[in-house]
Amino acid sequence: MHCCHSISGFTSAFPERTSEYKTIIKTLIDVMGNKTDGNRKAAAVLLAHLAKDEENGKEMRLHHGSEVLMSLREVLVNPKQN
Repeated sequence: MHCCHSISGFTSAFPERTSEYKTIIKTLIDVMGNKTDGNRKAAAVLLAHLAKDEENGKEMRLHHGSEVLMSLREVLVNPKQN
């Protein structure tokens, strides 16, 4: 979870380096689908942040990350209600 926050902060400070994280997109999607609570949310936030880069967005769509995000939207937005 902390690594997601660190990468998000780093890529916010250095947006030109965002594309360097393309290789972790599949792993983030797997974490979103298989973990719970804080880990899932941290991975989702980082994935959304990385997907702002065009190449990362393509990689996310290739691995159906948009669908996973959409299927978890209620869990991610209202975790206490589920």
